[in-house]
Amino acid sequence: MKRIIHYLLFAGALLFSVSVSAQTQEITGKVPDVSGKPLQGVTVFLQGTSTYTVSNNDGTYSISANPSQIITFTAIGFVTTEVVVASQKVINITLEEEVFNVDELLVIGYGSQSKRTVTSSIAKVSGDEIRNSTVTSATDALKGKVAGARIFSPNNTPGAEPTILIRGGSSISGNNDPLILVDGIERDLSGINPNDIESMEVLKDAASSAIYGSRASNGVVLVTTKKGNNNSAPRITFEANMAVESTERN
Repeated sequence: MKRIIHYLLFAGALLFSVSVSAQTQEITGKVPDVSGKPLQGVTVFLQGTSTYTVSNNDGTYSISANPSQIITFTAIGFVTTEVVVASQKVINITLEEEVFNVDELLVIGYGSQSKRTVTSSIAKVSGDEIRNSTVTSATDALKGKVAGARIFSPNNTPGAEPTILIRGGSSISGNNDPLILVDGIERDLSGINPNDIESMEVLKDAASSAIYGSRASNGVVLVTTKKGNNNSAPRITFEANMAVESTERN
């Protein structure tokens, strides 16, 4: 009788093992990004278990799973994706890049800093604001956008480069012009195309002197120009403006 019971238990265990192995199947697939480029190092794991694998250099992977299990695909910089196995034996997943909401960055003398952590008085004019204002010079782009700054043409001469006063006229006979840096190099704004500007930062308070010294006593204008991007296609923009200036006759 005991021998019969042993046989029955062995047969039951064998049937259970066959049933489990029949449910488990080998899942293979490929993980590219939205451009079709294979992604290496994507973690592929079964939810609720410690079973995982990693995609190789051509983006392919292989993992054993049951039809009821969920496979999760994760990679740094990409949106996590989950898929139920069901009856699928080949699961190809395209991962999309994750978009992060980054704080606005302000360019300062020693790099860039989050706008929330800046304690000094800084005004920023973005490239989009400059393009929308249809100005003809980089200096005019600051008009009405920087509190306390005065921008005017000396002697109302047509075509003359406007004068910038950030901290007022601190000297009667001396120079009241602010320090102007374009991509870290001191130069005049007259030769800068407004459409080439990515952003303009104006450092208005005395904290700028701690970075640039006495030359920044009248304020600092930091201009960052546009630069190429390896991840985007070339883009050509054409804009034309015409203006007429005249002096009043007495």
